[in-house]
Amino acid sequence: MTAAAPDEPGEVVKTDEQRLTDRNGPGRSPAVFDLDEELARPTAEGRIAHAVIASLAAETTAPSLTRVQQLVDAELAGYAPIEARAHRQNVRGMVHRYFARCLPPRRFVFGGSEFDLGVGRPDLVWFDVDGFTLADEVKTGSPRSLRLSTTEAQVERYRTACVGVWGDRFLGIRLLSTTDPSSSRLILPDGGSAPLATTPYLEGT
Repeated sequence: MTAAAPDEPGEVVKTDEQRLTDRNGPGRSPAVFDLDEELARPTAEGRIAHAVIASLAAETTAPSLTRVQQLVDAELAGYAPIEARAHRQNVRGMVHRYFARCLPPRRFVFGGSEFDLGVGRPDLVWFDVDGFTLADEVKTGSPRSLRLSTTEAQVERYRTACVGVWGDRFLGIRLLSTTDPSSSRLILPDGGSAPLATTPYLEGT
């Protein structure tokens, strides 16, 4: 893409591509900002939500709104104010839905985040008092992502590795949607699956 001629001698005129990659460029137009923000938002919000959920799960299964906001704000500290405002409400909603509608039963305690299986890292791991294990893979985007071939391949790798690590104490992978928790599924140790709400591995079921 070529740039237009400068209006003033010595003025550097950026192409649209340069404006997209220069987040703080003074010549960046509102239209390009909107496109940049739209492209970056799902990935950024998912990363932030995962980090906040993991931090809160290490503390409690019933976080206060104040604590949620503190952690969300801390994760957004490096963002420009207009970007932080755009992310804040969405991320809080993701976090709230996880703790309100996606927790495992109360007998399970948080066992860690990003557990290294050698073939990937499930978002969260939960153990009960007898050592039985659940792994969580949390999807914060469209619930359709639960049915993507890439997601299916991901959870199959995790399932095989989890069986290798925990054997018959592995109960399954909870494939969760924070956008539509009712679409969440349990991937069973044998590779089958079932709606999570029909299993005993969701709080309140």
